Amino acid sequence: MSSNGFRHFLSIVKAQIRSKEGRSLVEKELLSHLHKSKAADIRAGKTEQEAERAAVERMGSAVKLGQQMNRLHRPKIDWWLILLVTCLLLFSFAPVWFIDIQSIRVQMQIASVLLSLIVMFAFMFIDFRRWVKLWKWFIASAVIYIVAYFVLHGPFKVMLNGKEYFHVFGITVPHQILLLILFIGLIGFFTYQQLSQLKLISLSLVLLWVPIFTFQWNLQWVLIIQYVSLFFIMMYLSNIKKKTKKWIAALNGGACILFIMFSLFSIKPYQVERLKGFLFPENHASSYGYMYMKMKEIIGASSWFGEPSIPYLDFIPEAHTTFVLVMLSYNGGWLLTIFIVFIYLLIIGRLCVSFFKVNDIRARLLMSGGLLLLFLPFVLNILLFLGFIPIIDVNFPLISYGGSEKIYYSVLIGLMLSVYRRKAFYQVGNLKSR
Repeated sequence: MSSNGFRHFLSIVKAQIRSKEGRSLVEKELLSHLHKSKAADIRAGKTEQEAERAAVERMGSAVKLGQQMNRLHRPKIDWWLILLVTCLLLFSFAPVWFIDIQSIRVQMQIASVLLSLIVMFAFMFIDFRRWVKLWKWFIASAVIYIVAYFVLHGPFKVMLNGKEYFHVFGITVPHQILLLILFIGLIGFFTYQQLSQLKLISLSLVLLWVPIFTFQWNLQWVLIIQYVSLFFIMMYLSNIKKKTKKWIAALNGGACILFIMFSLFSIKPYQVERLKGFLFPENHASSYGYMYMKMKEIIGASSWFGEPSIPYLDFIPEAHTTFVLVMLSYNGGWLLTIFIVFIYLLIIGRLCVSFFKVNDIRARLLMSGGLLLLFLPFVLNILLFLGFIPIIDVNFPLISYGGSEKIYYSVLIGLMLSVYRRKAFYQVGNLKSR
């Protein structure tokens, strides 16, 4: 226990610190220094009271020290990242402006952008660790979501581009919501200290493959790629024992190979034709190669500053979502397209810097997973735009038209901003394997 002199000194220091968590960390840190200083003076021959008084005097002014600690241990806001995200959200009006200026669409876009910013700030101010503590509830929510998907029909479902989605109160719910729920659940699962090796391995099989088969049932191949990548990266960065990691990687990796082989052997004739259309578009110009030929034509006709006319609009069925970069390169020009891509890369770079500055295991898992979920769709959409991969259902994050997806990405960014805001409070030594 500290003496009255120590308690009085620390109370003055803590009075200058606004953050409750900061006060607790500073008290532990200063109390440790005071006791070490006191012990050194006692060994030098001073009495206990003299040693305590000397230890406090060496600390200097309690008020000034408290003010310094307040500057060091206070929540921080990454205004640069917020500025970049806001700038990108403003550019998301481009699809509406260039393609189809309708008052209802403009109003919906304004509402989705404003709501996305509100959601981002809301999640930034909520301590992300509160969400992680509820990881079991998130896993349970994922189970309910999956069961409801297979059980509910009629007015609760809507078919878009051959895929079924939940439709609630006139809002189409993207399956990224399930991905987000699983993401938070996995953070808690991989940092939970009370699971045996056998339970970890067994539950990892369930947590990986039940969502995979759910996404596969609805032909959500992009989500499968994201979820498998998310699972293995978070498992690799987690604090579980290396031996357990090897077992999880071996069993699930082997199952992934079998899954890929089964998918290849069960490929359907129309899928083969689509692949031929991608590989040899000139030979299938009237069928599955048509879109590839048209995309090549549109990109070839693009200029640095854009074209005001929209002669190709009727040939791009998803110009405001999947093919948004094709539309932007033609109507907005290469300068606008490159600038938007550059801003997105700055966002990714800024988040990478934040990732390397945190040492809390939960924060690292959240940052790594969030970065992956932001980076993979971006890369896939770029590759689709450049013609390096077949046409798949993947939108450009935050730019493609659609309010639900914008909110999903805003939640991810808000969670990562929450990590940045509390980086001064993380304790060192949280990365040991259990």
